[in-house]
Amino acid sequence: MKIIEKEDIIETKVKECQKHRLELRELETKYYTLGKQLEEQIIGMTKEIEKLNVEKEMLKFDLESLRLNQQNVKHFLYYNQFNFLDFDFVFFRNDQNLH
Repeated sequence: MKIIEKEDIIETKVKECQKHRLELRELETKYYTLGKQLEEQIIGMTKEIEKLNVEKEMLKFDLESLRLNQQNVKHFLYYNQFNFLDFDFVFFRNDQNLH
């Protein structure tokens, strides 16, 4: 082979390498950007999950408060039904005394 042909081959290979390096840099930039976007999405989702967990705990607390309130109302009604009966009895007895 002639030296000129070898130089042409070397020059072509160098240009191919430069092209591949440029493509590689573009891919690195693209994947770096995608990685950053993914990281931001994960951070956003993590914050949203934290908010939802706080809301879930608040709802659990509200539900437990409602349950306790319902139990208190049931107990109040149960125990006071006897007081109402006593009141009716006393009222009935006093009413009879008036006649």
